Amino acid sequence: MAIVAVVGCAPTGKYSYTDYQSVAEEPLFCIYNKTNERGTFTFIINDDNQIRQTSFTYSIYVDGKTVACHKSEDIILNSQDERLNGHWLTAAMFKGNEKGTRREAYWNCFSDDFLDMSNAEKMKLLEDLSKRRQEQLTALNWFMQPVIITSIQNSDIDDSPYLNANESTLLNSLLIDSAAYDFTNKKVCFLDGLSLGSKMDYFEMFRKISDKETFAPHDIGYWYVFNEEERAMLDNYDAVIVYRPSRPYKKEKVIKALNRKLPIPD
Repeated sequence: MAIVAVVGCAPTGKYSYTDYQSVAEEPLFCIYNKTNERGTFTFIINDDNQIRQTSFTYSIYVDGKTVACHKSEDIILNSQDERLNGHWLTAAMFKGNEKGTRREAYWNCFSDDFLDMSNAEKMKLLEDLSKRRQEQLTALNWFMQPVIITSIQNSDIDDSPYLNANESTLLNSLLIDSAAYDFTNKKVCFLDGLSLGSKMDYFEMFRKISDKETFAPHDIGYWYVFNEEERAMLDNYDAVIVYRPSRPYKKEKVIKALNRKLPIPD
């Protein structure tokens, strides 16, 4: 279970809170922020009769519907700790307080259903976003090695949906968890966000690093592998790489985007 409180930029009108003891019944949380665009979620969970406090700092870029998140604290508190004396929220309180306000657009940057999530689901989402950010930074540090940049610059990239040997090798190296999947000879589609992209554009994005152009770690993207039923529905593509995403997308949403944008034959 989890807990979080909201302070700073206090909303006008009546705002519902509870105290930390309600964590025995359901997850709670509080938000510390001075602006809508950045702040800290602090969760407390009932962990074997101990209270675990976990905090995530966040930045929201509402124009691009993008979120950066970092896990900043994970500690055990005793029941007398003054840090428990805050304005805690149940999931229902948070939804009731925020639904229909101008702040809803900010929370939707985390997920379209963020206000409908349980607090445990919110914490899981923030854990995943924080883990992904760390993985991306690790990958970027590795990727910026001159030998990797040179390898991409000197590789032959074509516009075929089927990956050649060089392209497969590069993707198997670039993508964080590619050890679980081998791209060799696979038919792969590329989405730029949820718009139709291209393999040429994807690798060109990496080539620009050597020219000192702007590059964000999350540009590397996410990949989704299709099962047999999905391949049949998507012109026998084996996988899709979603690069420059605003945030992680559910696989179902990616498939819907492909169905709209791919020239799938009848």
